[in-house]
Amino acid sequence: WVIIADDSNPKYFLGNYFNIRGWELSRNGNIIWGASQEGLMKYQIETGELNFIKCKDIMGSGDYGLITGVTVDMNDNVWLTSRSPYLTKFDGEKFVDWDVQFANKIIMLPDLNASFASIDTNIFLGGGDGILCWSINSTPGHLIYHKYSLEDLSFTKGGVGIFKDIKGRIWANSAGGEVSYFEDNVWKQLIIPDSLRAPDFNVNGNPTKNSIILFANDSNRIYLFWDNANFFLTIDFAGIITKHSFPESMSYPFVVSSKLQKGDLWLGTVSDGLVKYTPSTVGINEAAEGGGLIPDIYIRKIYPNPSDNIVKAELLVYPDNIDQVKIGLYNYMGIKILDLRDRLELNTSTGEAYLTFDITDLPVGAYYLCIEKGNERISKGLLKIIQ
Repeated sequence: WVIIADDSNPKYFLGNYFNIRGWELSRNGNIIWGASQEGLMKYQIETGELNFIKCKDIMGSGDYGLITGVTVDMNDNVWLTSRSPYLTKFDGEKFVDWDVQFANKIIMLPDLNASFASIDTNIFLGGGDGILCWSINSTPGHLIYHKYSLEDLSFTKGGVGIFKDIKGRIWANSAGGEVSYFEDNVWKQLIIPDSLRAPDFNVNGNPTKNSIILFANDSNRIYLFWDNANFFLTIDFAGIITKHSFPESMSYPFVVSSKLQKGDLWLGTVSDGLVKYTPSTVGINEAAEGGGLIPDIYIRKIYPNPSDNIVKAELLVYPDNIDQVKIGLYNYMGIKILDLRDRLELNTSTGEAYLTFDITDLPVGAYYLCIEKGNERISKGLLKIIQ
């Protein structure tokens, strides 16, 4: 399902995973651009005119085919990817090939549905092994970009989808049911308690991990929908996660599209077709968890890794009492080699912390940086390769 609506004239188009792959409103609010099997979709809201610009008309060849994703930048330019994959920019008058070697920038770009988001001068694109972010100030043939790996996102699995909320934050989800968000130029992990997670399910007899696949938001909360579950989650901007049940009359819905319009939540589902809810009356508030957005302790990254001398680490530390945190470097046998607690430099207003330590005197091998608070323990590996 693809749901397109404006205040005066809602429109609902029936599609599927292979026909309509994504859409975005122009900055002036007059046009909806979409990625389609038919080409680049252009829907003019005031007139109701719907057109499709064919792939071969855009690229001069049918070889590339299948537009997989579309987004609109802050200057109202349209960016689209195609299956090759191939990056193209449309300024409203002409299409420009921006990067014909786009596949080399991120290894695992999706074949069917590319997940886009645009914020300020940057565009984010989800892929199988991370997120690619590039500047709209790039020039054709020279893409200014940065890649965020799965480790940067705190993900164990790929299949990354992204979403921009009403406050301008970028959210990312993985096939492993993990969620992170981009704020203040860093990725932060959303901690979802086990009690609020959807159970695994079977597809043709094969166990499948339930993952969060779609987001929507209004001015008060963000909605998260699972692959296959009889409930969904909301997160308010204080970080409170709440579980809401779908009515018993609905089967476990595969939600494939979502849209908030005039306070109503529209869902395109495989099992129940197009469904309209008023969020205030949806299901029952079964459980709420506080403080879910940031864990008490977290290792963001260690660099350089592998290393041969000076090591730096970036952490997030949000304990009630900083003295409760223990930090150490351990060898592969679990023996503490260095106590690093006193070397922690902490910004108490943001929770950002930094460690710098010297491993010159340590033998070549594998080590683990561990931080602990109470029963919580998080560790990341460090490899020394040169003596």
